[in-house]
Amino acid sequence: MAVQGQPADKSYGTARVEPGLIIDFSRSGRPIGIDITAPAKLSAAALNRVLRRFGFPTVTRADLAPLRAP
Repeated sequence: MAVQGQPADKSYGTARVEPGLIIDFSRSGRPIGIDITAPAKLSAAALNRVLRRFGFPTVTRADLAPLRAP
């Protein structure tokens, strides 16, 4: 999941913030990507906590449904 990064942004660090969720940060510490590594473990509420923390729009359960499709 991309978040307001620039095309040339590179990840200089990561942080595991929820089970199944890793944030990629630019050299300046700005979030540039969200890696959903375990969709079955991630709830919309958990993702929304992280998105709000960084000032991004939230998602609905329906937005995450394709990640859980068989």
